[in-house]
Amino acid sequence: MTVLRQLAAFALTATLFPIGTAHTAELLSPYRAPPTPIFAPTLSGFYIGGRQGLSVSDKTKFSSATGGGTSFETTYELGRQMGLVGGYSFGPMFGIVSPRLEIEGSFANPEVRSHTTVQGGVNISQGKTDSFGSLVSYTGLANAYLDLNLGRSGFGQGNSWMAKITPFIGAGIGASNVTLRKQGISATGVTMDSSATRLTWQISTGISYQIFEKTQLEIGYRHQRTEGLSFTSRDGTVSKTNLVNNMVTMGIRRSF
Repeated sequence: MTVLRQLAAFALTATLFPIGTAHTAELLSPYRAPPTPIFAPTLSGFYIGGRQGLSVSDKTKFSSATGGGTSFETTYELGRQMGLVGGYSFGPMFGIVSPRLEIEGSFANPEVRSHTTVQGGVNISQGKTDSFGSLVSYTGLANAYLDLNLGRSGFGQGNSWMAKITPFIGAGIGASNVTLRKQGISATGVTMDSSATRLTWQISTGISYQIFEKTQLEIGYRHQRTEGLSFTSRDGTVSKTNLVNNMVTMGIRRSF
């Protein structure tokens, strides 16, 4: 019986020993492996896309010699800017920062809302329905951006949806061809129908979100300026004005 008892005790100990060892090692070990960081795939390389925006254009001004001297201050309806982009993302180069270079071409055509028209010191404007014309612009820009990869920061690690969010800041420089197209009021007829081309620059900020493996959706804000535009009215009067746009943009980029 003594031998049988010893064999039974030995078998029971052998069975329980691995379990006890595992629990003991787990309880005694102070180390816990950190969760694996969740990185959104880096969308480096070439990309193409489209971008459009709702634009609020500041007033433009011009004058003519009609009636002893007439000045026009023009306000515009909410406009829409549409464009195509192509660029290259260098991927993470400075920790969480990824630079991008981009070429953009865009078109905008807001309608005139009203002209405030002063002739010989007297306001001869007759309201919004009396004003007509539009503004047409074609713009080419070379843009540079810095993307901030949250997936590689403490904010995005372990959070799959936040890892796909990429804030960005950017700036660009180029040129715009702007036409004040058939602008005027009924009292004067078409007074301005002229084009000019000048240097344009922009600054922008926003966020992009990775909706598919190689596709980013972006939403942003842009301030864009074209200064010193020189226009010639129908009677030969030359005027200078600025075109300033503040816009909310939305775009989509596809990497390949």
